[in-house]
Amino acid sequence: MTHVFISYSHKDKSYADQVARSLEARDLQVFIDDRIDYGSQWPRVIQKKLDLCGAFVLVMTTNSFDSDWVQNELARAKRKRKPIFPLLLEGSEPWLAVEATQYVDVRAGDLPPADFYTRLASVMIQGPPPRERVAAGTSDAAVIGSIVDALRDAEPETEVSIGHEEMILSADVYFYDSEETLTDISLVSEIDDEQNLERARAARDLVESIGWDFLEDEDGDIEIGVERTLLDDQDRQTLAEEVVRLLTRILDISSSDLQIDVMWPDVEETGDAVLIESIMNALRNAEPEQMVSVSNEELGLSMDVYFHDEEDVSASMDLFSGVDDDELQAALDSQDFIEDLEWEIVEDQDGDVEISIEWTLIDDTERRALAEDIVTLMTHIFELSADDLKVEVT
Repeated sequence: MTHVFISYSHKDKSYADQVARSLEARDLQVFIDDRIDYGSQWPRVIQKKLDLCGAFVLVMTTNSFDSDWVQNELARAKRKRKPIFPLLLEGSEPWLAVEATQYVDVRAGDLPPADFYTRLASVMIQGPPPRERVAAGTSDAAVIGSIVDALRDAEPETEVSIGHEEMILSADVYFYDSEETLTDISLVSEIDDEQNLERARAARDLVESIGWDFLEDEDGDIEIGVERTLLDDQDRQTLAEEVVRLLTRILDISSSDLQIDVMWPDVEETGDAVLIESIMNALRNAEPEQMVSVSNEELGLSMDVYFHDEEDVSASMDLFSGVDDDELQAALDSQDFIEDLEWEIVEDQDGDVEISIEWTLIDDTERRALAEDIVTLMTHIFELSADDLKVEVT
């Protein structure tokens, strides 16, 4: 049986520990981040434990919402398609990122009800969705062809994983964009089989002879990786051959034992994805001196993106003292959050507030980033949903 991964802020450790003990009392294995005995390799241990978990329990509080660790863990859990079980320990409503997921209200500080454990246990018994497995007896050429197909279909921010689930080792090919990739094989001494570690060390000459990097730190953890530009099928074929050669050598298996899994970029199942696309379309079609506005009519709020030319824009929202007092205070209370997104928030001598940023929209990546920031700011600061906002061009 795989384990349950608990994601939480260390400021809420007391409650997270209670949840962990309650899961263990039901014979469920638990991983909880206590940062003991792993030293500087802790981030790699976290990643490996998250990737291998059968269920992801999220403890939602203000502390965990503001935690980069928790937000990154949640994003990876969603990208890896882990079953997510949110617990609302603090706050008025669940986070936008898990809006479409059934959550449990534990704001009284109680442990979850019995049906929470029943649902979670059923997921653990079923296990994660099966990965694509190459048929037994398949030739190396056919396995490599399957990997090439996966690499060809991958999109930016997609990860193609080739590995062996039982041996808990894979080569993960991450796509920065449609061509640039990073392939990584990680072995952690506290987790991975010692024989795999020894075979990896024995394969160092092979690793370096094909142009990959081999790094082993003082804790005995090993990182094998390479950055490649995949312009055509010949490049994909070369990378696929190298991955198969390394994994079969390190794991001492045949190529037909390898499994292929594609993790696509996460797409929200809620209205924010539709809203972001609407904003992107407006930004894409706007002309110099036009303005794209994302607004909420009831509160009289508007984030306005003004086009100085075809690419350079200014995005801003003005809140006026005596008119927008509640919203103005909400913005000031969220100052750290706003500045963490690298936006500016300025209060003048009259008590009026402006939230703003300068941006260059050279492509859809930049348009999406700006659109996501606008949605994040307006929904977080003013507790709005994506459905509360509309987009228009003037």
